[in-house]
Amino acid sequence: MRPFLRLAVLALLAACSPAAAQLSNRSISVESGISLPVGDASRASVPVAILATAWLEGPVDAVARLAFGTAAEPSGRGTARRVEGTAGLRWSFGTDPLRPQLQLELGWAHAAGWEAAAPASGVAAAAGAGLEWFARRDAALAARASLRRAAGEGWRPELTLGASFYF
Repeated sequence: MRPFLRLAVLALLAACSPAAAQLSNRSISVESGISLPVGDASRASVPVAILATAWLEGPVDAVARLAFGTAAEPSGRGTARRVEGTAGLRWSFGTDPLRPQLQLELGWAHAAGWEAAAPASGVAAAAGAGLEWFARRDAALAARASLRRAAGEGWRPELTLGASFYF
């Protein structure tokens, strides 16, 4: 690992605020992974997303997600791109350091350069499950699998890994 990246990760982990009696109720996460469209024209893309969560009640969190995805187009036609903004609910089960989660999202997406000849915008939806592991009191790592639908793309499975910081 590069020294600068190692120092940046250590600085972020050290900056997490200590919680007194329980975990903090807000978080910000960065995640990335792979997204595979289902169907004939399957071009894998690499999504990068920023998530913000806030605890609502019991095991339920509100989630806001802003994601960007890119994939190389064949025949030198440039880069396919997608931007997606969603909001939804996440259910976390248990209070152990390893927590299973379910998530539902609804929002808006814009895709350009994918299967459609013209850019497409429309409703985005997602349903998924994951595991979140609290490595420290206010820092967690997560792995998630979801099924996403965005304008101009149809349904696609998405696998992501993320790091969350609670404050």
